[in-house]
Amino acid sequence: MTDLLAGSAEFARLWRSHDVSAHHTLRKTFAHPRVGPVTVNCDVLDIADQDQRMVIYTADPGSPSEEALLDLA
Repeated sequence: MTDLLAGSAEFARLWRSHDVSAHHTLRKTFAHPRVGPVTVNCDVLDIADQDQRMVIYTADPGSPSEEALLDLA
């Protein structure tokens, strides 16, 4: 932590502000017409003081869903 604080004034400012936002995790399954069902972890990060959120979808490593996503890439 000391290295991060010393290495970035922006990081140090954000760390001091303790501006923490909500984080939600869900699991969703999508029915894809080519690869079939794909189950992903859905992490939702609310952006503080804004009417926006970031949604990140990831499959479990080594899972059939990860293989399906790699086939689609």
